[in-house]
Amino acid sequence: MAQCLDLFSGTGSIGFEMLSRGAARVDFLDKNPKSVQHIKRQLEQWNIKNASVIQANAFEFAQGRTAAYDFIFMDPPFSLNDALALPQMCIANGLLKPDGLLVLEHGPDWAKQTPEIPGWMYTKKYGHVHFSYFCAEEQV
Repeated sequence: MAQCLDLFSGTGSIGFEMLSRGAARVDFLDKNPKSVQHIKRQLEQWNIKNASVIQANAFEFAQGRTAAYDFIFMDPPFSLNDALALPQMCIANGLLKPDGLLVLEHGPDWAKQTPEIPGWMYTKKYGHVHFSYFCAEEQV
């Protein structure tokens, strides 16, 4: 049973999908108060107890590790150039469990840079969207 993090959760659709597929727990993280309130309402309406919503800056959260996750999905705004630092931050700070998987959704502009990030395994392209997969460095 996986402990999951939906980083830059927005509407929460990815995290809700994780829950529907049997995740033991999902933490939703977004800094936008409207997104946070929307996810909280959905969790209450659907009586979901194995999830929490965190309103925070993703970079500060990744640096101040409070938990470790089996699966981290991050979908930062494509215009957020610093976001490429987040996979390494999550791995280095123990946010990703040693046998965990991190997926970064990004646009084509980052595709050539992701292989340089420690922990990178591979990148898949689906239309205009790319997904780069990372593991903890000791797995590489």
